[in-house]
Amino acid sequence: MQKGANGAINRELGVLTRMFQLAVENRRVTRVPVVRKLKEAAPRHGFFEREQFEAIRKHLPVDLRAVVTVAYTFGWRTQSEVLTLKRSPARKSPGIGRARSSTVTTSSALRT
Repeated sequence: MQKGANGAINRELGVLTRMFQLAVENRRVTRVPVVRKLKEAAPRHGFFEREQFEAIRKHLPVDLRAVVTVAYTFGWRTQSEVLTLKRSPARKSPGIGRARSSTVTTSSALRT
């Protein structure tokens, strides 16, 4: 059984509720069942300003600076998105990498 975060489960429950609402409108069912949602964690708040980022970045080991810079610049998650990137075998230039198209989405830059 796959475990999901309460927020993700609640989004799915919201879709299910909406499906029942549409079914009522189209006379496929007579009522929308009560769907109780799970308690969610408080939303994230605040922003990590560029000056704060640079102040912390300069204290990191050199090999981690590229990782955190990519994560900060693109709003990517470090473990699942940045550290899973592979260097393209066609490129031999140091410091140049290419993201696989399967990892790049239009919403990834919007995540906070």
